[in-house]
Amino acid sequence: MSIPGPIIHATLVFMAIVAAFCVMQLCLRCLGVCSKDDSSIAFVLYPLAGFCCWLLWLCTWMHQWHPLLCPVYEGDGDGPTSPPGICQDVSPQ
Repeated sequence: MSIPGPIIHATLVFMAIVAAFCVMQLCLRCLGVCSKDDSSIAFVLYPLAGFCCWLLWLCTWMHQWHPLLCPVYEGDGDGPTSPPGICQDVSPQ
């Protein structure tokens, strides 16, 4: 079983964003805008924030990809029904 394409693409996007912020911080340090201490903290916080955002996105994506809980919709007085194609195998009969 291989890793789905959207996970790979989003992971690369998050890594590129973190890398861009690290390069920006390095440029600010070279220009003298930020001190060495500020840059050191930023080089720890940017990857940590990127990982946390990626993990939140991954959990959200996985939840929508294979939902654990299925919604139950109320019909026109016919009782609980679910639209076609949504969790048909786990809905109560």
